[in-house]
Amino acid sequence: MTRRQMWTSVVAVMVIGAMGCGAQGTAPKPQEVRQAFASPAKIYRPLVRWWWPGNDVTPEELKREVGALDAAGFGGAEIQPFAIGVPKLPADATKRLHDYPTPDFFRNVGVAVKAAKEHGMFIDYTFGSGWPFGGAEITPELASVELRWSHVSVQGPEKMHTRLELPGLYDGDPERAATLTKGLPDGWTERLEKRVKLVAVVAVRGEDALWYQNQVAATEQPVLKTGVLDKGSPIDLTAKMQPDGTLDWDVPPGTWQIFVYRSAPTVHKIVGGVGEGPQLEMDHWNSAAFAAHAKAVGDNAVPYLGEYFGNGLRAIFCDSLEVKQHFYWSDDFIEQFKKRRGYDVTPYLPILKVQGYGGPFANFENLPAYDMPGVGDQVRRDYWQTVSDLMIERFFDPFNAWAHEHKLLARTQSHGAPADVLKIYGDADIPETEDLYDNGRYDFLKEAAASAHVYGRSVVGSESFVWRMGVYQTTPEKMKRAGDELLTAGINAILYHGFAYQLPGQGDPGWHPFAGAPGRSSYSSQFNEENPFWPYFAKFNAYLTRVQYISQVGKSVSQVAVYRYELQHGAKEPPPAPAPPLQQGLMDAGYNYDAINEESLLKSKVEQRELVTAGGAHYSVLAMPSAKAISVELAEKLAKFAAEGLPVVFVGEMPSEENGWLHNAELTRRVAVAVHGMSMKPTVHRVSDAAAAVVAVKRATAPDVHFEGAAFPYFERRIGGLTAYFLRNAGDAPQHVVAEFRAAGKPELWDPWTGKVAAITAYHRRGSVAEVSFDMTAVGSAMIVFTPEAAATTDKVGPALKLAEELPVGESGWSLKATGLVASGKTATLTRSMKRLENWVFDDELKGFSGRGLYATTFALPDIKAGERMVLNLGEVGDVADVTVNGKAAGTLLCKPYTLDVTALVHAGENTLEVTVTNALYNSMILRTPRKFGAGATMTPSGLLPAGLIGPVEMDVMK
Repeated sequence: MTRRQMWTSVVAVMVIGAMGCGAQGTAPKPQEVRQAFASPAKIYRPLVRWWWPGNDVTPEELKREVGALDAAGFGGAEIQPFAIGVPKLPADATKRLHDYPTPDFFRNVGVAVKAAKEHGMFIDYTFGSGWPFGGAEITPELASVELRWSHVSVQGPEKMHTRLELPGLYDGDPERAATLTKGLPDGWTERLEKRVKLVAVVAVRGEDALWYQNQVAATEQPVLKTGVLDKGSPIDLTAKMQPDGTLDWDVPPGTWQIFVYRSAPTVHKIVGGVGEGPQLEMDHWNSAAFAAHAKAVGDNAVPYLGEYFGNGLRAIFCDSLEVKQHFYWSDDFIEQFKKRRGYDVTPYLPILKVQGYGGPFANFENLPAYDMPGVGDQVRRDYWQTVSDLMIERFFDPFNAWAHEHKLLARTQSHGAPADVLKIYGDADIPETEDLYDNGRYDFLKEAAASAHVYGRSVVGSESFVWRMGVYQTTPEKMKRAGDELLTAGINAILYHGFAYQLPGQGDPGWHPFAGAPGRSSYSSQFNEENPFWPYFAKFNAYLTRVQYISQVGKSVSQVAVYRYELQHGAKEPPPAPAPPLQQGLMDAGYNYDAINEESLLKSKVEQRELVTAGGAHYSVLAMPSAKAISVELAEKLAKFAAEGLPVVFVGEMPSEENGWLHNAELTRRVAVAVHGMSMKPTVHRVSDAAAAVVAVKRATAPDVHFEGAAFPYFERRIGGLTAYFLRNAGDAPQHVVAEFRAAGKPELWDPWTGKVAAITAYHRRGSVAEVSFDMTAVGSAMIVFTPEAAATTDKVGPALKLAEELPVGESGWSLKATGLVASGKTATLTRSMKRLENWVFDDELKGFSGRGLYATTFALPDIKAGERMVLNLGEVGDVADVTVNGKAAGTLLCKPYTLDVTALVHAGENTLEVTVTNALYNSMILRTPRKFGAGATMTPSGLLPAGLIGPVEMDVMK
């Protein structure tokens, strides 16, 4: 058993122990799952990113905050020390801020872990400060490097004796030089300059690219039109280059492009890092750099934290690296490329650069700067594969290994890395996505979950509830919408972004690292006790915990595997693009799908006409999106799958070429033979577009869910004899759902808000298919579970009652007493006596208010007849409502619909109603500092968020 297998087994034992379902490998009984669903163990709770102001923390406050997190329904926290947003501090506090990574810092981490253990929680530890990885331990010799280039176009024939621009650290830019060298210790600039190396001087016949701007510093500018080069013309002029950059060359006839390539340190510094020294970014393609970093933040922690490894301290965390370079490079890249790809990449350096591929957030059209027809795509694929291989072998593999050697799990965000993101996700013990990157595209969110399914991981994380330019606007309803989207995408370990340590001496609402500043981006909300919605997180977290429990302990079911050709995932510019037509078409037809990469397919097999991955995932159909080229290994593997009866659907162009450069002609012939052979198999289908692909998939296998009308996103899990489906309604209107589920047993409705289970009576079965009808509220969700047990519950869900009458509430007027922050930044109490309800934003004082407002009124009801249900409908609310009827608590409403069944609390005659409404911080903060925060939510005409009890309030009589 490998270390990875050992620790995966440890996690499995922890999960089964938390369920109370007996020995490892024993399928839980339905009743055991119901009991665990009603009261899940803390291990299934959401966790939160815990921002520390470096080491400026105290043991007493750390222990108090752990207790507060437990009370709010969190199961764990990830410690992330940094300096982002920390205000100017006194000298002694500044010293503590940068006391990292030191024995005293590790001792404080130990305090937090010990406190978490006592609460039955866990702690994860960010393996560094800020991002990407780096810090004081990174010397000039271990700092990140990139390939920089300059270019000139010349016309031959001519005798050339020209001094060419030598790209390097500063490219002759004094401002850049001053910025990069600021704060470096004596001698470091010289040590960095020594790492600048001439890689190659290459001349190629062909036309120049057309740039949006002039050609000066062309490496920084987007391409309007790709330059076309002659593939048979590259000439290596490296030996002709003099040390000062002078090139002597007899230029042959024609137009020639001359490129000078030098590797140089980026001199990038980590973002927001704490600690002493210059904080250089490490070379993520250098295993020695990782070893130095791991020693500083990991090995040195062992004497202080070792007793907690795997015992309260659960995992080390790697954030999305967001490494930016002109060309991703390493000091030995030329040699490694030749070793792995079998040829010298030097002549082809000019065609490697693709605009927008030098960083994790692509701003340019993805056009090659230069190309060689018939060669470019192949060489670029080889380049990116080499970049990926080296980064995984020298950074991600050592990261995972360090974790396992120390009895810890590896939790990793792979997006933002120029590498095989599905492999990196899958190699991690806990793959993690985020809903900020790529604007939270649904198909992007599903990639981390897909990797977990394909590679056999049970827990999938997400850095969640974070939006650009949405500071202080995150309401429980916004969280509910986002949380349900994450859950249906397969995420089952939601992480809040984030909980800020209570830094003393700050005014309301305290330190919020990402509150932003004029001209800078701001991000979501601080999920700590300064947030007005803090008292309601426990309720919402209980909801998330129950769904996450089902998702984590259940085995994922996705019927279709969709091949992903790309290695990296480049983020798109807003607004978020829709899902690709194939993936969207599959979801609309009731199928779930997982993305799958080449490595996983090569390790998979076919059993009983199903694709089975090494991680144990089963798929009924493999879908291959349109592509001209794949590797010969994959082509021949697909041919074997087809021969064994696996349904394979090719959408658009079938591959006909080898995707690498070496021996391309010979390997292309093998690809063609394999593809032609499989195309003759009856289970292999070539279709023209996504719609036809869905038809072909339907012929191969019926969907597990067929919706009558519009489809709803869902996940499917199997737990012993149970089959669970979780569906979401993202809309603002209630939905009556009629759907056919291909599942055995009788349907039940499991309520994640309460943990209660009720049998669904409105269903009928036709063989293996059960048609079920049920209702989902606006912004609602439903957990439908099929159980083999008869009469599993005495509670029933029958046909919905219909509205018989609407009775107005509050016609006698309302009183309001509101206490909270006002636009001046002070706490105040405002009172109102109102004839009718009004949005706070239209009141000169209340528009800048954030806090709790208590409304009170009376209303009269006629006699309540047998069989009638009285449902209080508050109408529009901004944002959370606590309701009391006749002095008794009726319930708390976090989001639409703001309705409560109060039949048991009301009576004929006069009744009293109290509604306490809590709104977001935004209105108070934006009016206090109007230049600081940007808008990003649904605003009123005044530019503020709707707030207060807006109504109309009525009593709905249901029969």
